[in-house]
Amino acid sequence: MGRIRSVKPGFCTSDDIVCLSIPCRLHFVMLWTYADDEGRGKDNPALIKAAIWPLDNDVTSLEVEDWQSELEQAGRIIRYGVDDRPLFQIVNWGKHQKPQRAVASLLQPPPGWLMEDSRTTRGDVRAVGGEVDEEKGRGRASKTRAPKMFDVTDNLRAWFVEHQIPSRVDVETEKWLDHHRAKGSMFDDWTASWRTWMRNAKKFAEQDTKPELVVVRPQSVGRCVTCGRLELDCLGHSA
Repeated sequence: MGRIRSVKPGFCTSDDIVCLSIPCRLHFVMLWTYADDEGRGKDNPALIKAAIWPLDNDVTSLEVEDWQSELEQAGRIIRYGVDDRPLFQIVNWGKHQKPQRAVASLLQPPPGWLMEDSRTTRGDVRAVGGEVDEEKGRGRASKTRAPKMFDVTDNLRAWFVEHQIPSRVDVETEKWLDHHRAKGSMFDDWTASWRTWMRNAKKFAEQDTKPELVVVRPQSVGRCVTCGRLELDCLGHSA
């Protein structure tokens, strides 16, 4: 069941929001109604799609997964697992949402997650090289530019094979790094960015392999000037 949430006027001009794609911004707001009163939810694209995009047949679970990855990459949500069950936590939940008669979450929070003075704080840092913002009292990974070297660990290689990406992992990784170096991208979780790139590589490859629809238009048929019949039915007067 959806829940009543607040959207502040500053949402539209927030640097943390305008960096998201427009569909992802709408997805993010609707995700608030799916999350419980502590900003947590089951990170299952099929369940999320059914809950917040129930009548949009053109929205797929794959797109929902892409938007979840984009939110994780931008530092808007934390994706984690408990007993092999994928979950997510919305960052800064307690700062922006003050549910009346809030119900305690039945889902376990991410490692190091704290609730202090109704404000969500986080003690762990996801991105390598991230820094804890002591002044604001919350742990948050600082955004960095594309790394000179990216270690594709055995776990990431296994993930690549499991998701059946139709390319070589080293080739796609180099394309990903070249793209973000040229663009000057800055993220707080480059591993999440890598996974998003690989998912998109698979999606684009699948689109390229779809057979092209060829439309055959019927040729115009004239009438015989002698008998007035269609040229296809004429006995050859026009000749």
